[in-house]
Amino acid sequence: MENTAGKEISINASAIALEEKGVLIIGPSGSGKSTLAIEMISLGATLVADDQTNVMVGSDGLYLSPLKSNAGLIESRYLGILKLPWQENVKLTAVIDLSKTEKKRLPPFRTHKLLNYKIPCIYAKGNRIIAKALFVLLTGERKH
Repeated sequence: MENTAGKEISINASAIALEEKGVLIIGPSGSGKSTLAIEMISLGATLVADDQTNVMVGSDGLYLSPLKSNAGLIESRYLGILKLPWQENVKLTAVIDLSKTEKKRLPPFRTHKLLNYKIPCIYAKGNRIIAKALFVLLTGERKH
């Protein structure tokens, strides 16, 4: 792997943290990124970023932070912009992809490549219980 330490990009995604585990939520506009982040926050997660997320290469992986312009802010459709506590420099441990539907009951381990790192990825388009399942995953571990 090439030396990319310190490299940083901004991507169209939301991000949350739970127990120091960062989750990047990706998908097209209107796919529910902010909604999933709000659902996770209601279960005890902390906001990292909404709409735009900085992803930076650290010495031991990728880290998530908000842009200065959106730190602590999240859009709740039909309610407005909300100001919340937030975290920065959270290690990325999973990607939730709201553009792809999981078709397998017990899916294989999938990855999403970002800045030359392969991050565990979960397809979640149309998954009505993804917030609850993700909370359980982040407080435990996946065996299959």
